[in-house]
Amino acid sequence: MSALTSNQSASRLTFTTAVGLKFSRHLSQSLILPSLPAIMIGLKAPQNMTQLVVGSFIVGMVVAKLIVIFLADYLGMRKTLLIMLPLLLLGSLLCITPQIEILLLGRTLQGIGIGGASAIGITIIKDSTPHQAYVKKMAQWAIWVEWAPPLALLLGGFVQHWLGWRYNFLIVCIVSLVLILLALISLPKKEPSSTPHPGLKATLVSLRSGFQNKQFVAYSLMYSFIVSGQIVFYTISPFYLIHTLGMPADDYGIALMPYFAALILGAASLDFLKRSFSSTQVLRLALLFGLLGALAILILSTVEVSSVLALILPMALYGLCHSILGLEVEIKVSHFFSETPVANLGLLGLNLAIISSIIAITAAHTPSATVNYLGLFLLALVLLSFTATLFLDTDALKTEGLSEKHTV
Repeated sequence: MSALTSNQSASRLTFTTAVGLKFSRHLSQSLILPSLPAIMIGLKAPQNMTQLVVGSFIVGMVVAKLIVIFLADYLGMRKTLLIMLPLLLLGSLLCITPQIEILLLGRTLQGIGIGGASAIGITIIKDSTPHQAYVKKMAQWAIWVEWAPPLALLLGGFVQHWLGWRYNFLIVCIVSLVLILLALISLPKKEPSSTPHPGLKATLVSLRSGFQNKQFVAYSLMYSFIVSGQIVFYTISPFYLIHTLGMPADDYGIALMPYFAALILGAASLDFLKRSFSSTQVLRLALLFGLLGALAILILSTVEVSSVLALILPMALYGLCHSILGLEVEIKVSHFFSETPVANLGLLGLNLAIISSIIAITAAHTPSATVNYLGLFLLALVLLSFTATLFLDTDALKTEGLSEKHTV
């Protein structure tokens, strides 16, 4: 009985580590958003440089996606985490600086550190969970992680209002130390020999197969474009709501609650939609929500409507688009060419990181005095995503065993 209890405790601790890694990725990315205008004023930095606080983090995640697969393959998960998490700590310390250039370097290191560490989270759950309990564990993991972005914005706004923006980076320092401790305690020093690793050659073959597959490229592009819309929103909205409209920093997270509620509602409605429509129809319905949201931002910004509502309510429509399309693409991609869903989703995440970093850097040079540019950005991303759906050939999907009737 004591051995069983010990195994259960170890499993819970390992699961806590996996949840903590993904939760901390959202925390590291979003905690500082309500502080962006204060950073611009405090460091006397140009707005476009300050907006790169978002983009530089995404660039770091691109680097992490490129190297973490090979590090985990040759060093194992534990050693990889003990390389990545100190980078998160170092980056957070550099962010407490009087110079915007050093802060941007710190944000890049943060992105590398937590981007690489969080990518290992699913693998940790997979390797430490019996096959019959894997789906249940992943559902629990997703529920916990879903709360990270809104909690990060609420906490970041509160800390900014009462303490100042540097304390948000101190929180990430503390979190990184806790994660290092969890990795040391919960992960075995020597991984089981049965743990499969794809190897460099197999990984490169998987990458090549993905980029040569028309269906995968189409799914990947629409997924990356729509998720990047959230990055654009995060880049522009703090300056518009806090700096231009004068919203208190601790109200920023509260103002975004309709958007996060829409994300949850969209995820909850996917099962019903899949019973009523084909996969391509679900994707286009999601994009219709995104199109309406982008157009509503452009229209409401020109009429006598509260400036806050003119942004937040249309973004709720975009949130429905984001969650429905994102989940449907992840389901479809998990059945693709590679042997494991984790590898397929990893390649999808790599493509997302590359595209979103380019879009985030572009958005950093977008004026935020009005929401017109945000609306145009979102409109362009939705139209590009809709174009990608034209490459989803039903006959090709059936040939690859991906027809609608076989979709889970």
